[in-house]
Amino acid sequence: MNKNGFTLIELLAVIIILGILMIIAIPSVTKYISDSRKNAYVDTAKEIIGSARNLVNAGKLEMYDTDATYYIDVNCIKTENAMKSPYGDFTNAYVVVTYDGKGYSYFWTSVDDAGQGVKKIVSYNKLDTDSIESDLTSDDINTKRTIDGRGKVIIIDEGHSCKKAGFDDQGLINVNSETGEEGGSNNPTNYINDGTN
Repeated sequence: MNKNGFTLIELLAVIIILGILMIIAIPSVTKYISDSRKNAYVDTAKEIIGSARNLVNAGKLEMYDTDATYYIDVNCIKTENAMKSPYGDFTNAYVVVTYDGKGYSYFWTSVDDAGQGVKKIVSYNKLDTDSIESDLTSDDINTKRTIDGRGKVIIIDEGHSCKKAGFDDQGLINVNSETGEEGGSNNPTNYINDGTN
């Protein structure tokens, strides 16, 4: 008599093989998804920086103070695509700009409502997936940092109708424009320019 069907051993073998395939596949798929989201995060940030640069070049944002680090809230910048992180909405995100008397340098810092973001001020041309950190809060971004010894921060945000609201503060944290690390030069002569001015 012919029996059609699988034996218990055959079923167990299939289950074990499927389990092994899942163990191999899940980390690869997870990494792929994570990398794709980080790439989208960087692309979104660079698009917003490009839109900010267009506003500056069109004269809609006047930033001529060489002793200032300008923070432009992303809500004051319009882009063709939605200004959202692939993880969620930006809770705090800024294009950071400096002017050296000849041209502008552009940087980025942000956090979204999923805690993903760029805590350090990162130069446009160095912004990549390695810049993205997890478990950030708005407080990590709310601490304003000056770049290369500049004496003040000027904020451009919706709270001031996207106009400048400057303040001097001796307690500002100074960062290096090349590394984004705290403790930048006290002499504002070291600028990173993205080469697109």
